[in-house]
Amino acid sequence: MFPERRAADGGEAFDDGRGALRTTRILIDAVDDVAAFFAEECGLFGDGRGDAGHGIMVHLPRFSPKRMIVRGLIIFAIANVGLVGCDKPKTQAKGQSTTTVREHSVIDVGPSTRPTSRPTKSVLMIDGRELEFPAARMVLQQAQPTVDVLLFSDDPPNALSATYSGNRYYFDLKLEISDLDQLAASDMHWKAASIERVDAPDGIFLDGDRRLLQPYDLEVMFNKVGEMYSIEVAGEFLMFGRDENGPPKTVMVRGKLVAELEVKGRKAATTRAAGR
Repeated sequence: MFPERRAADGGEAFDDGRGALRTTRILIDAVDDVAAFFAEECGLFGDGRGDAGHGIMVHLPRFSPKRMIVRGLIIFAIANVGLVGCDKPKTQAKGQSTTTVREHSVIDVGPSTRPTSRPTKSVLMIDGRELEFPAARMVLQQAQPTVDVLLFSDDPPNALSATYSGNRYYFDLKLEISDLDQLAASDMHWKAASIERVDAPDGIFLDGDRRLLQPYDLEVMFNKVGEMYSIEVAGEFLMFGRDENGPPKTVMVRGKLVAELEVKGRKAATTRAAGR
């Protein structure tokens, strides 16, 4: 990398130039590794796509105590900027969840009042406004040791395209019950750890994902009517805009969703094909 010659700076000579040069190479390699780490992990010096930001590497033509001090200060600055500037998406902080089971689990109604088919749409009241969504689906993820279900809208194939302007929702519900028979009598309460925006799939997505309603204080109540489940969703949500960085707006959500329970990997014959 460097020519083998005696290194001097300001008239100061070193007896073992080659030994010092080897030491310098080791230190320089360490500096490059530190800079490359922050470049790759945080995108500090490039476009953040894995290029180690070689444009900022400073290669010394000869050994110099003064230059090594400056180099050390650069390392310190890089490390501090990296620690502060490495702004990766926040993951979902662990909220508090409780599940209670009521005494009665199934609403026994006559055949004339039971749902005869799966609804073709679902409706949620958001801050007093009635908004339409695709029909609800509920899929059993696991029944032991606890019951986990996915509750989501049956979105069309283009729901994630840039031109889609519809609404959708998705909830991963982990209930603290060990018997699937208790699902029809379960009330689940979940509260987020903070009001910060998080990188998670759960929520209500409006106007083609231009607005996100992130669950904050959520109640989900399950009942069973014949073979169909009636799922009441109610609570406070935090509204974030796609390009907004300010504090969220709190909105109230309430609605009743109707769906049959599907087993993961095996869908009931009466349900329509999944949108995604």
